[in-house]
Amino acid sequence: MAIVPKDRGIQCEIKTYGPAYADVFDRAVKAAGLSETNVIVSSFNAAALKDFKQRKPAYRTLFLTGVNGKTTPDDLIVKGRDMGVFAICPGAEQAKKQGWTVEQADKIRAAGFSFRFFGVNRAEMLKYAATMKAEAFTCNFFEDAFTWAKAAGVALIPPAK
Repeated sequence: MAIVPKDRGIQCEIKTYGPAYADVFDRAVKAAGLSETNVIVSSFNAAALKDFKQRKPAYRTLFLTGVNGKTTPDDLIVKGRDMGVFAICPGAEQAKKQGWTVEQADKIRAAGFSFRFFGVNRAEMLKYAATMKAEAFTCNFFEDAFTWAKAAGVALIPPAK
């Protein structure tokens, strides 16, 4: 965290969570000279996100989630409200495979959440994310994404140097 510019941000994913996590994490952020506004805390673990948000309400939290044929925007809205997250971030590949449309993403946005995608790891998924009006995405091949974006006519914000 010490190398994150003070005017930029970082997304940190909770992989394992215990009772001291929120306090230890917060101390690390502060020791790096950052504030809660520089950090987004994300996880697939709804219970961990809910607990983290209750302990450290100033942080923005983002729910990473899979979607299947039974998952609806209403399901994610209810979960998101319960956890207190600001963003809902389903897997792009799963959402496309399940036939998710921009109307479903719009419903999530209309409920007050940012709509993002994780796993945008191919040019086709970047095009899909753009049609879904995803506000942000994660990618395992970030440098490649700039080439995909140019071909798809999508503007990406470059990382800080």
